[in-house]
Amino acid sequence: EANLGLVHHVAAGQLGKGSLGHGDLVSVGCIGLIRAIDSFESGRGLRLSSYAVPFIRGAMQHEERDRNQPLKTPRRLRELQQRVCSLQNRRACQGLPPLGQQDLSAALGCSAQQLQEAAAVQQALRLCSLDAPLAAADADGAVASLIERLSHDPGGNADASPALDRHQQQQWLWLQRALAQHDPTDRQLLWGRIVENRDWQALAAEQGQRPRQLQQRYAVLVRALQSGWANAIRPMARRAAMAV
Repeated sequence: EANLGLVHHVAAGQLGKGSLGHGDLVSVGCIGLIRAIDSFESGRGLRLSSYAVPFIRGAMQHEERDRNQPLKTPRRLRELQQRVCSLQNRRACQGLPPLGQQDLSAALGCSAQQLQEAAAVQQALRLCSLDAPLAAADADGAVASLIERLSHDPGGNADASPALDRHQQQQWLWLQRALAQHDPTDRQLLWGRIVENRDWQALAAEQGQRPRQLQQRYAVLVRALQSGWANAIRPMARRAAMAV
């Protein structure tokens, strides 16, 4: 109770970053505070207030993610998949090969079935936005989004598609079809801004509009693409989630 003010302070910092109100943030933050108190060791030289903040903020962020999932999936499976990724990434950094399923099960203290369920949940939640960065970096080390990796033809050229995994290739093909349905000036706007990184003044002069009007039109186009992709992939993601 003496540290309740700390929970309110963290809640104030998180307010507006998601859909949770102040009361909900405080309620969830108190759970994080209790966890911090249970694991706190005064001999480490840390103040409880400093030690507790990550627990409080983490509890709030977990709750926010849980409430805003496109699909409701068990947190335990999402956390298990995060542990899998963390372990495999550490091994990769150490120059070690990835662990097989049996070794992963032993290392993480879970069953092979739980690993399969966690992987299925990850697949179900892969509702990538069109401007989300891809995992692979380009030749200059920059991480590009899928829409930035379109072919050199603004109209979309299937033969020029980058090396993508199956999910990204699916997104790529959908995006080509979606762009083909747009007016040529809209396609040129998306291409000029996202791929060629042209400034608004130049694009506005080319299209005979004011920069502010062009920015608004661009925002509408991108939101429509993102919404269309989410609607297209949601049935597949739902089937993957139901298989868990």
